[in-house]
Amino acid sequence: MSGEVVSLQEESWLGSLAGQPYGSPTLVTATWEVTGPLDRRALEAALHGAAERHDVLRRGYLPTGARTVGDAHVRWEVVPEGPEEDVRRDMLAVLRQRFVRDDPPLWRVVLTRVGPDRHLLGIALDHLVMDGLSIGVVLRTVNELYAAARAEPDRRLAPQTPARPYADFAERQRAALHGPWGERRAAYWRRVRQESGPYPPRCPAGNPDAGTGPAVELRRHIPVEVAGPMMAGWAAHGVTEFALAAEALLQAFTEVSGAEHTGLVTNSHGRCLPGYLRTPGLFSHGIPVHRVPVPGGTLAARVGALQDRLLETIDHALPLRPVDRIWGAGLVGTVPVAQCVLGVYTARPERDLRLAGLGMRWVDLHAAVGEPIYPTLGATCFVDWVRNARGVHLSAQVNPAVFDADAMDASLRRTVELVRAGA
Repeated sequence: MSGEVVSLQEESWLGSLAGQPYGSPTLVTATWEVTGPLDRRALEAALHGAAERHDVLRRGYLPTGARTVGDAHVRWEVVPEGPEEDVRRDMLAVLRQRFVRDDPPLWRVVLTRVGPDRHLLGIALDHLVMDGLSIGVVLRTVNELYAAARAEPDRRLAPQTPARPYADFAERQRAALHGPWGERRAAYWRRVRQESGPYPPRCPAGNPDAGTGPAVELRRHIPVEVAGPMMAGWAAHGVTEFALAAEALLQAFTEVSGAEHTGLVTNSHGRCLPGYLRTPGLFSHGIPVHRVPVPGGTLAARVGALQDRLLETIDHALPLRPVDRIWGAGLVGTVPVAQCVLGVYTARPERDLRLAGLGMRWVDLHAAVGEPIYPTLGATCFVDWVRNARGVHLSAQVNPAVFDADAMDASLRRTVELVRAGA
C-alpha cells in the first residue's frame, strides 16, 4: 500500500484498522444551490465520466492495500421533494452517511429539487480519498463533461482518457520527501523547533482530558457593505486575508482567555509539489506555525509578522508525518497537537461556481438547518473565515468540554471588532 498513497493516508488507514481516533473516517462535504434548467441525465453522465478519468474516485482501501475498481459508478442519491427545510435536513442526513473504506467508491452525490429550476447539489467524500480542494478539481471535470453531454444528448460520452494516476503522485511525493528536497525542509523544522522550544504551548482554556464531546457552533457576520471597504483597506497594507483572520483571532483569543501563548495550525494543501495541485486526492496536512510575538505596535504590524512566518512555514512545509515527529519530542506530556492549539482552519474566498451556464451558489447546509458541521468534536476548536458575495462569515465549532463556549463567542466578537477597526 505504501507505494500508492502518501504516508499520512497510510497512517490514517492503519489507525482506523487499529481503532485509533485519528484514523476515524472524516467526511468532507459541500453543497450548492443550482439555478437553471438542470439536465439530470447529462449530470449523471458527467459524474460517471469524472470517475472514469480520475482513479481516486474509484478507490477503496483494504488491510492489504489500496484497490481501484474498473467500474466507474457513482453513489447517486435523489432526495424526494418536500418542504425546503425538511429536504435540507434529509439531504444533510444522506451526506453524513459513513463510507465503508473497502467498498469503493468513497464519495457520493446527492440531488434534490427545491423549486422551479432550483436544485440542491451535494457532494460527500471520505477524507482518506480526497481533500476539500479536490472537490473543485472534480467539479471542473464535471463541468466540462456536462457541457459535452448537453451538446450531444443522443450520444453517450466517449470513454475518458485517465488522468495522471494518483499512485504516481504519491510515489513522487515520497521520493521528494526522502531526497535532498525533504532533508532541506526537515533541517528547517529542526531549527525552528530549537528556536521556539516545545510547541504548541498548553492552552490554558483547554482541558486535555475532556475527550470527544458534542459540538457547539458560534457565528458572526460582517455584511458585504462593510466587508468590502474593510478588506480594501487591509489590502492596502499588503496583508493576506488568511494572515488577517488568523492574527486577529489569535489576538482576540489571547485577550479574552488571558493566555500568554496561542498556537496556530494551517494546511499545506500539497504546496510541496505545485505541479500536482490539479490532482484529485491531494491529502492536506496540518502544519504548526511558530508565531513570533510582536510586543506592542499595530494589528497591521502583527499581521505582517505572522504573514511572513506563514509564507516561510508553507514554503518549507512537509505535508506528512515527519513534521509531527520533529515537534513530537517537545509536546507537553502526551497531549496531541489538536488539544493544544486554536486551529484557524481556512480563509476561503468566494466559492460560487458555474456548471455549463447554470448558476451554482455555495450553501452552508449545516447552518441552514441549525446544526454544526461535525456533530461531535475532540479537544479541538475549528475556526472558519469565509468571504463571499454576502460578506464575511466567521464561525467556530467548539467542544464546550474543552473550550469555554462563552469565551469563544467573546473571542469571535472581539475578532470582528479588530478587523473592522482597521490597522
